[in-house]
Amino acid sequence: MAVEFDNDVGFEGALLIGWANVGRERIRCLAGRETINELPGFTHATAAEIRSRKREIFEELKPEFIRKIEGRQLDRSTIPSVTVYWRDLPAHH
Repeated sequence: MAVEFDNDVGFEGALLIGWANVGRERIRCLAGRETINELPGFTHATAAEIRSRKREIFEELKPEFIRKIEGRQLDRSTIPSVTVYWRDLPAHH
């Protein structure tokens, strides 16, 4: 089943938050600041810069969210969630 994403992306404190839809299931997609800082061009990004470019960052992380969702690598949480960590990024494999 295809993974589709909402257009709305948030950045709260140090956490990027978006939502994916797989059929009728909604899955929260999370990435922390340490993950964001591993992306090219965001090594020394301020919170304000991350907030202003949050959609671009989320787009960059979509392949990892999809990989985790399709692999059913969900977090242990009451809300179905996947978190991308810096070690999940292709440069760290």
